[in-house]
This record gives sequence, C-alpha cells and structure tokens, in this order.
Amino acid sequence: MPSFLGPFTDDEIISELEVKNVRYIDAQIDFSTPSGTYNLGEILPVGTRVLFIFIQILSTFDGSPAITVGDTINSTKYIENETSDLTELGIYSQLILDQIELISQGRIYWNPGGSTAGSLKVVAVIAEP
Repeated sequence: MPSFLGPFTDDEIISELEVKNVRYIDAQIDFSTPSGTYNLGEILPVGTRVLFIFIQILSTFDGSPAITVGDTINSTKYIENETSDLTELGIYSQLILDQIELISQGRIYWNPGGSTAGSLKVVAVIAEP
C-alpha cells in the first residue's frame, strides 16, 4: 500500500507550530475552602492557548461539593460539574485547545456542599505566545 512521504508544509513541522512556551498553572482546594471563585494562575495574555485542564482528586469528598472551571465570563467554559466525581479518587482530564482572544483569567468556581473531608488540585496546561 503506498504511503505519502512529502512534500510537507511548514504548518506540519512540529517545531514551527505556535505551541511554544508550554507551562502549567495550578491551584489546590480542600473541604475547608469557602464557597466562591478562585483564580487559576495569573491573567492570561491574548494569544495564550489553553491545552488541557486536569482535576486531581487527592482525597475524596463527602457531602455534595461542586466544581467548575472557566474564565471571568463563563463559569463552565472548560469543565462542567458533571465531568468529575469528587467522591472517587482519580484524575479527570479535558482536552481544551482554546486560544484566548481577550485578556482573561482562568477561574475555579467552588462550592464545598457541606463536605467535611476531601482535597483536590486543578491544573491547566497552557502555551503562551
């Protein structure tokens, strides 16, 4: 069976793609964290790409906690409450591939829901321009 071996364009060469300066930002939350909105890293400049969001359950929660991950405009832009089970240990990941068009701030929207135990970490993998 024949295979295509080229020619390739510059867009197909990984070293030429816009995904450079990859780093992660994180925040940790536990059952004693009051209900509210928490910043995920610093303000993201225009052109930043949000690649992945991970929620790592470090210890399970009781009660009925709720978490979403979004930005300053949309609280469920990246992760909705239904995509993770905070009563089970594990890592929940979401492929995002969003490019920031306006100056934005990653945000965690948290409600402990009467929990008396549990902790988690939210990690975003980003590529800055």
